[in-house]
Amino acid sequence: MKRYLYIAILSCFINIAINAAPEIHPGMLETIQKNESDIRTAGFIKNPNQILVDGKLQWTGFNPTSQIYVGADYIEVDVPEDWEMKEIDYSVISHVPIIRQRDSSCWAQSCRTGMNMAWNSRFGFIKGMLEAFDFSVQDVIDCSNYGSARSGGQLSCGYAAKNGLASSVAYQYTARDGKCRSDVERTHKLERAPMLRGKGGGFPNEREINYAYHVLGPMAFCGSASAMKSGGWVENPGGGGTNHCYGGGGMRWGPNYGKAAAWFHGTPNSWGEDWGAAPAGWGWYKFTSTPGGSIKGQRIATEIQVMVTGLPLYEPGPKKFTMVGPKSRVNINMTQGKYKADKVKKALLRAGFKEEASK
Repeated sequence: MKRYLYIAILSCFINIAINAAPEIHPGMLETIQKNESDIRTAGFIKNPNQILVDGKLQWTGFNPTSQIYVGADYIEVDVPEDWEMKEIDYSVISHVPIIRQRDSSCWAQSCRTGMNMAWNSRFGFIKGMLEAFDFSVQDVIDCSNYGSARSGGQLSCGYAAKNGLASSVAYQYTARDGKCRSDVERTHKLERAPMLRGKGGGFPNEREINYAYHVLGPMAFCGSASAMKSGGWVENPGGGGTNHCYGGGGMRWGPNYGKAAAWFHGTPNSWGEDWGAAPAGWGWYKFTSTPGGSIKGQRIATEIQVMVTGLPLYEPGPKKFTMVGPKSRVNINMTQGKYKADKVKKALLRAGFKEEASK
């Protein structure tokens, strides 16, 4: 009797464990199992830079312990058929001061840069605005467990989704591995930090990334350092390995800026303010040789993580409306844009005001 009771309890535990496990793309699960088999039989993983998705090899990034394997949290981009690619430039609407990296801390820089763009682009903060967020690189290095300042790491915004980040003033950058501090305030947890996948689970193409920029917001990328060259407008990003991480700052259409008839991808890079085009520290790269085509194999981007805040993207102001209360009438003119205007409107609604219909 005890034996059957034990089996029943074990079966129940297994069912709970299975139901609680995150959903994993079949191709990723197959690769996890293959990698585990390689470790058991050969003592190492034979092809750490690639995984199989739907029977096809895809680039993964730095190493087989990537979040692609362990987190299994990803978003598949399903672009509407009538979607037309359009420019979006987060350098215009998000405050991103460049902090020059030392040693191999680019993986932490990419998370901090992505966080800056994600939250500041929701509020429309620009250079010189005192309210703008500037998150800490060192917080990611010391506390995330995704890598080391000296040896490098991987996309790390899963930490920001769980904890938020401290400010760069409260937790200053030393570019050395240190003990995680508990005496600082961390704010602005991400709602999620999933990997970006194209429809069907494969690597996203240029059109899917453009759509993701508009719908989901800024991202963190890992890719080829040598492909990025010296910055500025780079029209041939091929070559190199998966050895650098950076923030994804939007897309521009080349001919508008005197360049090739192609889409260029922007990044505020941690190589310093003297690198890149405008603004200082930003570079722009042609993803593919065919506008709107596949970026697989280009190696300018091999692993992509999305900063999901749960808030709508910023819409430039001013926003004007009138609220009418029991005894007063208030005209609102918010230069900071839609999100702050909505906060003011909700506060007045709670106080008994109603929005006056426009004539």
